[in-house]
Amino acid sequence: MNALLKLNEEGDMYSYSTLDCFAAIADNVEEEFLKYYEKVLPIVIPGISSTEKRMRESSWMCCSLIATSVKKDKFGEANIKLLMDSLLHHIDHPTEQVMDTLQRMIICLGSDFTPYVKTIIPKIFLIAYDQVQIRIFDTMREEDIVEEEGFEYIGIQHRKIGISMKQIENKSRAICCLHAAIVHCSNDMVEYAQELTNLFPLISFAYSDEVRLAIFSILPSLLKFYKEQNMDNFCERIIEILITKITENNEEELDKLLISLRECLEVATVPRLETNAFVPAMLQIINDSVTNITNKIANREEDDEEDLKVSN
Repeated sequence: MNALLKLNEEGDMYSYSTLDCFAAIADNVEEEFLKYYEKVLPIVIPGISSTEKRMRESSWMCCSLIATSVKKDKFGEANIKLLMDSLLHHIDHPTEQVMDTLQRMIICLGSDFTPYVKTIIPKIFLIAYDQVQIRIFDTMREEDIVEEEGFEYIGIQHRKIGISMKQIENKSRAICCLHAAIVHCSNDMVEYAQELTNLFPLISFAYSDEVRLAIFSILPSLLKFYKEQNMDNFCERIIEILITKITENNEEELDKLLISLRECLEVATVPRLETNAFVPAMLQIINDSVTNITNKIANREEDDEEDLKVSN
């Protein structure tokens, strides 16, 4: 740290590189960062208002990690407001840095995030539910295809299809922000209880496993949130959605689904789930799914052995 501070004073490092180093150190040493706080903060804070995108994003990340390390009271209301106002100004054009910083600040601020809820949460919903852009070209000729930044392209038969990976990544991060909000400032999220149910269909989001995994992760917290608000009908829907998803027999996601279901059942006490018929039925569904997946794996291994014999 002393070496970094000296290099910064002498101008031997690019400022954003210094901020990235400070951020990494703050993330790893956590509360130990307090001893360097007074010297580092004056270097970090000005970047929040920078007109240079790279500098601004490095400053956001660094400030949020420092705030998490030294805690919100030490970081101070003025610095929090400066950071949050900057994020609000840029959230309409979200980047990885905007979303990651927001998630970190929601967790850091907890109930003190309240003043920002009505402004930020609706924007996060828009990002989470944004329809992913798809570009379809009826040709495979490279000279006829105009590729856009942030898109990933695949060839299918005679077509080239582009999918906006930036939107997908932002969608996943938006779900993580909503997860942080319902856990760390749940009282402020009550008015969004109905809108949160629009997350449910994303459990089958076709374009990205990151989005599906984010949903698997948020569902137990959502169920706990709904239970605290006595919204048992939403609790039942979450359990039913998970069980239905398990029956799809996707071996790559089964372990995550079962973990999510287990965590849900640990907090679920809605009447219909307490009937004697529910548990045996659920266990039968899970057992059938495990059997089907086991058979798939065995068949795949047999096919691999046959292919090996043929190649030899």
